Amino acid sequence: MIKNCKIIIGIASLFLLLASCSEEWFDTSPTTAVSSTSAFNTVDDIKSVLNGAYDKMQHGYFYGGLLTWYGDVRGEDMKPTDVSARTSTEYRFLSTTETSNVDYIWTRVYSALLSVNSILENIDIISTTTEEEEELLIGYEGQALALRALYHFELTRIFGMPYKKDNGASLGVPIVTRVLNPDEDLARNTVAECYAQIISDLEAAIELLPETKTNGEINKYGAEALLARVYLYKGDNDLALQLAEEVINSTSYSLIEKDNYVSSWGTGFSSESIIEIVQNTDDNDGGHESIGYLLSPAGYGAITLTSSYVNLVKEVSEDVRIDLLSPFNTQEDIYLLKYPGKDGAEVAVNNNIIIRLSEVYLIAAEAAYKANNTTKARTYINDLVEKRTGIADYYDLSEITYERIFNERRKELVCEGHRFYDAIRDGNTLNRNYDEFFGEVAQISWDDYRVIMPIPRAELDVNSNMAQNDGYQD
Repeated sequence: MIKNCKIIIGIASLFLLLASCSEEWFDTSPTTAVSSTSAFNTVDDIKSVLNGAYDKMQHGYFYGGLLTWYGDVRGEDMKPTDVSARTSTEYRFLSTTETSNVDYIWTRVYSALLSVNSILENIDIISTTTEEEEELLIGYEGQALALRALYHFELTRIFGMPYKKDNGASLGVPIVTRVLNPDEDLARNTVAECYAQIISDLEAAIELLPETKTNGEINKYGAEALLARVYLYKGDNDLALQLAEEVINSTSYSLIEKDNYVSSWGTGFSSESIIEIVQNTDDNDGGHESIGYLLSPAGYGAITLTSSYVNLVKEVSEDVRIDLLSPFNTQEDIYLLKYPGKDGAEVAVNNNIIIRLSEVYLIAAEAAYKANNTTKARTYINDLVEKRTGIADYYDLSEITYERIFNERRKELVCEGHRFYDAIRDGNTLNRNYDEFFGEVAQISWDDYRVIMPIPRAELDVNSNMAQNDGYQD
């Protein structure tokens, strides 16, 4: 809840007073009130708080689980194993102001904003003594800006209607670009205002970030990839294509070869990795709410693939992605093997993929198609399909259609948090026409209020300026 988060943010000044800016600075209990700037003295202090922001993203209620599976179980490619499974509320579109996952998303993402805003508010007071320190500090500022944009983007697409529905005129979320006082009650900004802030932050980040690829951190190409995604959602296809091509044409990334694709999911930082959050085997993995634990029969086994997806990916018998379908269950109960446990660790320990090169190829293909450049769209789709099937020039120019591009997104990005947003962001209707469907919502379009989450009750109770989304009870 923002106000509760704001209380955290306000008290965070106290946290900052006392903390020595270790990676555990959020766990330090305040005992006195001092200026929040006192905790930021060196470049290493900034780095420690930045590490803390990345650490938050590993949690099972952040990218480690909830923010990943949420975008898939609300689509037609994945489903809970039964009506009582822990993801069934979202699958059945039954979320309310009291639903715990609604509150988890709101509070955890706004809490992460505290970290990056603390960095951005204090970075100018840090004195550097070497050129190397100055370069590091510039890069840390760029990463903080990119993370702030990413957090606002997630909140906006979860709690605000798709941009194209009304050109961003509907309510999004409160934009938070500074450390707030405990008594501030922020109102919601429009979706258009949220997108403007997201784009501004990413553009600023691109100017500051190095091109060098450092595992576990955001570089210039990571910010460009995120901005390409944002422009695609917004409908600025020429800009989305331009940015996607800059990433593709860099020398930092390459599509995984077919023979290495399946094994790449059991390791960290493949050649496609652009933004990937490190999970360790100690106390900061996603735990039993992690995507790996929820997917695996060795864990909860709470999410399976639908026959609709299985049939789609099996259209081409040479498709290596078929090997990610578990071989030990019937078609009615097929598990996905994308998160098997990193480097032989237990299934709860997997790096969190924020964006990888295959998505950038798909962004380029979709943006090119919408910009009436079918030739480029065909090139990018065929490049990806060849790496997954071994078949060169799979699609003829005449076969490049909107539906085929989105089906390739379904095949490639399953359980990476995209499908539901893809299904509605252009005004299409999501159809769950597979045999094993259960629930109240077989079809849903962006005209249905349930395509976005309600504002959580805890926020409404403490913030008199907070407006609820239409259709939900205050």
